[in-house]
Parts: sequence; C-alpha cells; structure tokens
Amino acid sequence: MYRQQNFDVDGAKLGPGVYADYEFDPCTFSWPPFAFPRHPRDRPVVRRATLINCDLHGQRVNAFIAEECLIENLKTQALLWIHGAIFNHVVLRGAFGRLMFTEWFVGGGDEETEKRKAIFARADEAYYEHVDWALDIREAEFHECEFRYVPGHLVRRDPETQGLIWRDKLLQHDWNRADFPLSGWGVDLDLFIESKLSSVVIVAGKRHPKFKRQLEELKELRELGVVEPD
Repeated sequence: MYRQQNFDVDGAKLGPGVYADYEFDPCTFSWPPFAFPRHPRDRPVVRRATLINCDLHGQRVNAFIAEECLIENLKTQALLWIHGAIFNHVVLRGAFGRLMFTEWFVGGGDEETEKRKAIFARADEAYYEHVDWALDIREAEFHECEFRYVPGHLVRRDPETQGLIWRDKLLQHDWNRADFPLSGWGVDLDLFIESKLSSVVIVAGKRHPKFKRQLEELKELRELGVVEPD
C-alpha cells in the first residue's frame, strides 16, 4: 500500500510478469510504468490493483492486462491513449478526463508491424472469449471516453448516458447523412465499422461542456434504433 507518494517511472518499465495486490491512494506517476511489448505474451498482468485519487502524467499507456482492478478519480494531463490493453472485471469510478481505448498500434505500418497487430488482435479475441464483463463504467464521469478496442457488450454501463451499438444494427441505417444525430461520435463510428468489433459503447461525457446536447443525441440515436433500447 502506497499513500501520497510520487513515482518517477520513466526509466523503470514493468515487463512480462504478474503484478498483484497493490493500492495507491493518492499517488502521482510521472509516466505509465509499462514497457512496450512486442508480443502478447510479453504484456504485464496487473491484478487486484486499486488506484484512488491518483495523478497520471504522460499521454500513452502501453499494452497490459488488467484483472479485478479499481480506478477511482484519475487525473490526467491531456488525452490518455490506452494502447492494446485488455480487461477483466475492472471498475472505473468517479471523475476522469479524456480517455481513448485503442488497438496495440494505431494506424498503418510496415509489413512486420501489421503482422504484430494481427497477432495481438487474435490473442485479444481469444482472451475475451472467457470474460463475462471487461469494464464497469456505470459510476464513471468522463470528460470524454472513446472505446475503439473494447467489445461494447462486455462493458457494464449507465444506460442513460452510455449507449451500446451493435455493428449489424448500425449498418441498417444511413448514419453518414449530414442531419444524423452524431455529435462527436462520427469518427468513432467510422473506426468502429473499420474494426472487427461486433459492438461498441459511446459515452456522453458528464464532465463535457456539451453534455446535455450529447445526452439528447444519445436519446435520438436510441429512438432511431441505432443504440440499444436497454
């Protein structure tokens, strides 16, 4: 258990292995402490870790596996990219800034990079086959949160502010037309269609200045049948 400590982890990265039973309340991290894995088996596993009122500097978290963890009130300095991470029974609760959950390596690359991306994708699909729920965000209040790599049906959510979209339902609609109620979700849905995910969650950020408008558009999307009725 660590309380009110500062961790300068820029030069000390966590490699393969299991890191279990830690509690940080409140602490500051100069950088997410994970090495950049070249293969799924090299990802560190964080198990039964709790972070309360912590402050995370840096704008990228490299691929890791989180199981049975709780993160409450996480302060970030800017948009936090969470690359290639997978989750099993992880609860996000309280206040958060801007989060983006995305694949292991964003965008295109050379042939070797594309092969590695495919290896990670296959490993992650196999992992999620044995997960009943990945993330619980029902009590999380985000400024923004974009799920580009977490299966939506494995996310426990608040139906009023967090909507589930299935790929087959979305493809039944002309959602690219100019008057379609998308707010800031147009790019998210484009990337969702390009991905291999069968479902995705979109979030109306409770801490976003346009929260009320996002909430209205989420309701409209639900009435159109794009977002699940819950």
